[in-house]
Amino acid sequence: TSSTANGLSFDQQPSTQRMNITGDLLLGGLFPIHESGPAEGPRCGKISENRGIQRLEAMVYALRLVNKRRSKLGMPLLGAKLLDTCTRDTYALEQSMDFVTDHLSSLDASYEHHCPQSASRLKTRQPVAGVIGAADSSVSIMIANILRLFKIPQISYASTSPELSDVNRFDYFFRVVPSDIDQAKAMAAIVRRMGWDYVAALHDGGTYGERGIQEFKTHASNQGVCISKVLIIPRNPKNGSLNLIVESLLNLPKSRVVVAFCQSESLRTLFRLLNQRQQLQSGLTQQNRLFWVASDGWGRKTDHLVGNEAMFEGAISLLPERRVVDGFDAYFKSLTLEHRRLNPWWSEFWATHFQCRLGPYNPAASKDCTVIREPSFDVFSSFSLLQRSGRERIGVNSRYEQEGLVPMVLDAVQAMSRAIEDMHNSLCKNVTLSKCRWLNSTINGTQLRDFIRSVNFSGTSGNPVRFNMFGDRESQYEVFQYQRIRSGAEGSSGGFRYVKIGIWNNQLELVNSSIRWGTKNEAVPRSVCSEPCHYGYRTVVLNKEAATCCWDCVACDKYQVVINSSLCSDCQPGYVPNRFYNVCQELPVDTIRLTSVWAVLPMGFSLVGLAWTAFVLTVFIRYNQTPLIRASGRELCYVMLAGILMSYCMTFIMLAPPTPFTCGVLRIFNGLSLSIVYSAIFTKTNRLSRIFNRGIKSLMKKPSYTSPKSQLILCSCLVSVQVIGDITWLGMDLPKTKFDYPDRDHKVLRCAVDDVAIVVSLLYNMILIVLCTLYAFKTRNIPENFNEAKYIAFTMYSTCIVWLAFIAIYFGSLRNFWIKLTSLCMCISISASVTLCCMFAPKIYIVLFQPHKNVRRTNSTVGAGAVSGGCGPSGGGGGGARELFSSPSTRQPLIRRATSVPPELTSPSLSPRLSKFSLADNAKSDEVTTTSAANGECRQQ
Repeated sequence: TSSTANGLSFDQQPSTQRMNITGDLLLGGLFPIHESGPAEGPRCGKISENRGIQRLEAMVYALRLVNKRRSKLGMPLLGAKLLDTCTRDTYALEQSMDFVTDHLSSLDASYEHHCPQSASRLKTRQPVAGVIGAADSSVSIMIANILRLFKIPQISYASTSPELSDVNRFDYFFRVVPSDIDQAKAMAAIVRRMGWDYVAALHDGGTYGERGIQEFKTHASNQGVCISKVLIIPRNPKNGSLNLIVESLLNLPKSRVVVAFCQSESLRTLFRLLNQRQQLQSGLTQQNRLFWVASDGWGRKTDHLVGNEAMFEGAISLLPERRVVDGFDAYFKSLTLEHRRLNPWWSEFWATHFQCRLGPYNPAASKDCTVIREPSFDVFSSFSLLQRSGRERIGVNSRYEQEGLVPMVLDAVQAMSRAIEDMHNSLCKNVTLSKCRWLNSTINGTQLRDFIRSVNFSGTSGNPVRFNMFGDRESQYEVFQYQRIRSGAEGSSGGFRYVKIGIWNNQLELVNSSIRWGTKNEAVPRSVCSEPCHYGYRTVVLNKEAATCCWDCVACDKYQVVINSSLCSDCQPGYVPNRFYNVCQELPVDTIRLTSVWAVLPMGFSLVGLAWTAFVLTVFIRYNQTPLIRASGRELCYVMLAGILMSYCMTFIMLAPPTPFTCGVLRIFNGLSLSIVYSAIFTKTNRLSRIFNRGIKSLMKKPSYTSPKSQLILCSCLVSVQVIGDITWLGMDLPKTKFDYPDRDHKVLRCAVDDVAIVVSLLYNMILIVLCTLYAFKTRNIPENFNEAKYIAFTMYSTCIVWLAFIAIYFGSLRNFWIKLTSLCMCISISASVTLCCMFAPKIYIVLFQPHKNVRRTNSTVGAGAVSGGCGPSGGGGGGARELFSSPSTRQPLIRRATSVPPELTSPSLSPRLSKFSLADNAKSDEVTTTSAANGECRQQ
């Protein structure tokens, strides 16, 4: 049987319940009034209070608003045929066949519909112009395939599967919600923002969950997020399969975050089993808590969380941006039990919502629903009827919250209404309603589709409602978090609720201060496969399928940087890793600090040497005309002092920052300074050797080239060899600087000269040292009177030791530039100091502390002609004097002509022992010759 009241009728047969609203044009409506039934049992399960009843009433409310406006404009009123899909695609297909039969009846006037309990015939010629729905993507796909055949446009308020964007398959399908592609992007962005890179995925069987998770995996992979495990809730799950899912959730490897693309109905039983299992183990702890990121199928619903609220504290869910419709809240709360005459599913909803028994509904309830007689008002008319109603009031005796997609239902109805209005204005402009031809014939679905495609108005959320080329609405998502509300906070009595924490509009915007996790110190939970490697460690992939998330950390070498987190790359010489080991940074140039021991020691030594050299030079200049200074060979002494002074100065040039100029100076003067010193010493030793090692004959004839001028010329020739070599070297290889790397941690700017080249440049000095040493050895037996030879010998022996030590130190410290530099400075300075001390200290001592020895001596014997230039008529008188030496063996006097003796051999301190061997000439035995030890002058006394 059927009943009608004020244009609203419904069939009371349980299997064919539908709600009809009369109008000039009909819209179909598909809503999940009931959940899907068990695999073995009724196809329809328990009533869905929010997804079903609220959305159904939202369409009723929307039609009420639309018709009020249309009646004022003289537009055709809209009616509806509302069906239950039972959240099952096959059942929805059966129900939607009503739309097909109505459409076919309008095409064929002979088509007749027989009432099941009557022999009368009822011709149904009013087809639906379009369909609002369905909710589930799988249902919408099934319905869209049928409606497309009959060119019936369809606008969904909740189906978000990307599959429905295929205009080749679903060209009559539109939706006022964005595609799951955008939702998957938003969910991946949330996961990435929270620092989670290893998450599990859960989806229900069907197009919505499968395509949603597929899109999420794609976008998550692009952002470096890995999926540890994908779990699927079957369409008709049994406890056994759900227990396996629970087991997997409780034993997820390292991932504590689950991304869910599920409808809330499919989660209810799973969450109950999950809670039971956790309680059996150790209860809910911070260690075994799971954190959820859910799609709009979860949204702001709470029916699947009842009794398990604490488990899901911190869960994040998304919904297309919406605005609570206050008018709908007032409308829905005003509905009473009397509304069951208009809505065939209202009694079932009432019993479930208020947990009371009402007829056959909810028999397990502990109380009956109250039923009284009171006036009420029909939805579409203002007159009142006396009906049986109840005392219960929605929102007063029960908890009420507007379902998340109620505004989308209103937008879908508005979009269809606007398209019909635009079509009417286009086809029946200035024509009365009764004469409008298209209203009296089958509506052209293709034309209506084109008008739907062009609608553009402001929706309930304030955002525009318009469809892109794929039939999708471009919208943004709101991000909610399920949070515990403390008692007294914002006037709340406690409990849990959804709190808006951000939005997604092609990019994620979160209000961090609004996020609450229910963890210690509100720390963001960790969900990673491997912790980031410390600086200087590279990753070694453990699992190719999760290469961006799971790895081991292996240390790179000290001088390597990490490239792309997985490769170690050597830094070039002169570069070292920064403290993050991701970039090779150039080493600063090491310069020797003047306060370091490597600089203080050689500079201090050189300063002391310079002071002593200046002191010696001052003494020599001050006592330049004294016998001892004159007898020392002043010319060569001054040459040696110049070389010593230059050697000390080289220290400061070597320690100065290298430049091409200073490098050129060092090339020349490092070797030149020592060449000057050793050339002068060589000239001295050579002179002594030629005088005393030629035997007795040397006493009869003056050796050649022993004059001061000759000695200076010889010394200059020796020095010129070094000068020519240095200039040639400079011409062949211009001085320049280069960076040297004694080790990987240091970068030194130095002159571009090889160590071997430095030694070669000093090779000539080494030859001079060897020659001087040989001559010093040859003259070691000169009579004690001439002990300057001993000082020269000691100088050369010491110099050899210094240079041998230098070579060992210099080449033994190849990796330490400072030791090499300091050793070179010290070698040159010590060589100069040895010469300064051995050659000049005795003379300075006599001059300053034994001045009585620095005088002319008067002897009672004939002078040996030991004068600087000889004694005698020809420049010194040495040629006419005779010297008589007593033979040690025969003690017989021998008379020889005195030869010219170098002035350094006629020092007052050296001549007495020589004088005792001098006898007077037999012709003038009574005469005594006075020898001047200083100036070589001979006088008769």
